[in-house]
Amino acid sequence: MKGLKLLAFLVIISLACYRYWRCRVENKVEDEYWAQIGCQSPPRWSAKWPLGLKKVFKGIMSIKDGAVLQFLLEEYEASGTTHEQWLLGSRSDLGLGHRTKNFAPLLGSGIFTQDGPAWKHSRALMRPQFASNRYENFEEMRKCVEILIDSFSSSGAVDLQPLFFRLTFDTATFLLFGKPMSSLRSIEVASQESEFAKAFRIGQGYLSKRAQLGDLYWLADTPAFRHACRTSRRFIDQAISQSLETVDTKQGEDKKQYDFIDALIQETHDMKVLRYQCLNILLAGRDATAVCLCWTIYLFSRHPHVLAKLRSEVAAVAGLDDNATSPSRELLKKIKYLDCTLKEVLRLYPSVPVNN
Repeated sequence: MKGLKLLAFLVIISLACYRYWRCRVENKVEDEYWAQIGCQSPPRWSAKWPLGLKKVFKGIMSIKDGAVLQFLLEEYEASGTTHEQWLLGSRSDLGLGHRTKNFAPLLGSGIFTQDGPAWKHSRALMRPQFASNRYENFEEMRKCVEILIDSFSSSGAVDLQPLFFRLTFDTATFLLFGKPMSSLRSIEVASQESEFAKAFRIGQGYLSKRAQLGDLYWLADTPAFRHACRTSRRFIDQAISQSLETVDTKQGEDKKQYDFIDALIQETHDMKVLRYQCLNILLAGRDATAVCLCWTIYLFSRHPHVLAKLRSEVAAVAGLDDNATSPSRELLKKIKYLDCTLKEVLRLYPSVPVNN
């Protein structure tokens, strides 16, 4: 056992020394190149420990403490808004970097992990959902919101965060499969959603930790992470299998509604392709929207004058209580302050604040 520990220690030290030497060599080559063409080299970040080890530890702790944006703000203040990073001997670039391999165990190949023609194709598959189904989408989402409101307790405090995630889970599964899974109505589905949500949250947490390790992301590959990935895949596979079972009956139908899963099935029956495309869309449709709703309600509580102004506009346009007009897409377009409010929430607390 002592021999194995010593061997592991020597391997880690050797790897660290090699990466540090490689950084120094590549920096020297780049400095010579910039001098040759008459340019200054980009500023290098303020890391004082070799290979940015202290930055890695601070970054991981910031994820644990829920203070990632504060950590990044401090880094930009110390190093400048434009600087070059060498993280554990791996340099950041403007592409996807190691995201594709890092995200692969959970998200596979989808719109969040693809680049070039593959990304363009995935985007093309999504576009009809938002361009041709606007009335159907709105009506189904309106029903989901009404069910959400009906689930509120008439007295006492309400924990909105899990309810918002169930709401966006229902709307996202509607966009994917043509019908919501109804986690707000069904206790059984709510239990499945809760199991999936827990696994998906754990998986995303590990992706953040892996991102901090650069091209050493594979070091953060624990049994808990692999279990979370398996649970997430199993959940989405069940929904896809149901769609595959009904594909023959759908072929004869004259469908006006565009379902994302049907468009995918027309191209392939490969379960891996279907699974990862759906998981990527579910991540965008469920998590990002629920987070926006949570921040909106939080900011309303901190800025009651904004809520009062919005309520006045809603009263003027649609009415309140028993005199209220049933919501419609045309009616929402007239509530301009709501649009401005949501955009300001996204500006202050973007759903995807970090891109790499």
